[in-house]
Amino acid sequence: MLEEVIRNRISRQLADTRLRQIIGQEVAGLLAFKPDDMDTIDYCKSVAELLVHDLHLQLCTADGREIPGLTVPQLDDPPDIDTPDLDAIIRRLASGVEYALLSGNLQMVRALGEAIAKRDTGSSMHNPRVTLYATRLAVAMGLNDEAIQALIKGSFLHDIGKIGIPDSILMKEGMLTGEERGIMESHPEMGAQMIGGVKWLQDSLEVVRHHHERYDGSGYPDGLKGEDIPLNARIFMIGDVFDALTSTRPYKRSYSFDSASAMLREREGVHFCPIALRVFLEHGKEWFDELTSVTYHRLQKKLFVAVARHFDIDPRTFAV
Repeated sequence: MLEEVIRNRISRQLADTRLRQIIGQEVAGLLAFKPDDMDTIDYCKSVAELLVHDLHLQLCTADGREIPGLTVPQLDDPPDIDTPDLDAIIRRLASGVEYALLSGNLQMVRALGEAIAKRDTGSSMHNPRVTLYATRLAVAMGLNDEAIQALIKGSFLHDIGKIGIPDSILMKEGMLTGEERGIMESHPEMGAQMIGGVKWLQDSLEVVRHHHERYDGSGYPDGLKGEDIPLNARIFMIGDVFDALTSTRPYKRSYSFDSASAMLREREGVHFCPIALRVFLEHGKEWFDELTSVTYHRLQKKLFVAVARHFDIDPRTFAV
């Protein structure tokens, strides 16, 4: 699940002897607590079992089921070893590191994206809702988990470039001047520059950079047209615009589902990809009713379940 650079780093760490030495030294240090009447080898076996058992508990869900995607052997029977099985312990530690890194990264980008969206829209609901719209549209269109993972990360961070937009422009209630509009429209490029050096986020660049392109080529920053616009960006922009239309903002009232849908339909083939838009409108009322009738806490739970499903992790990793 980790990007190749992180996998390679773990491999390099395990290839040398440092982690093995640390664990070996800890086991050796615990020999000071060995009961006088206990055999040394039996004691080391017991220590190894306790280490692995403790790790097993940490990597399991609260109700005792193992976290999806992890393989931590049960310890019903004592391991058939004469000395601590350091290789087995290291493999299990690596699984835990991989899981923790993935969960931590997802939490980080989710929280960052939500903070940016709240600064811009005044609401904590936009980012989770637009991520769910985009994810559900992607599922309905048959995208695989790898593509949806990239879409989720891009949805979380789509407006990260707005960090560089002055509040006087970002929060202005009236019409923007031409100069101000140019500054505002620089945020996709700024966002792409901000995350461009982060390998784990490379696949999210399609959404971050291109979510303001338009199907007829009149969008920004690159004026891409039609299917030259990455599919994830074409999917995301529908949910993003629809949620903006159906939400109250400091500078606008909210539109009903029917009104917003009619506005999207008018822009088919101009702003929006016709195929993606038709799929969205086919399911949109169901998604709209579900995602706009819940509290923030319930919306977050729905988001956590969706993220967990496509990244194959436990949704309780995101518990709030």
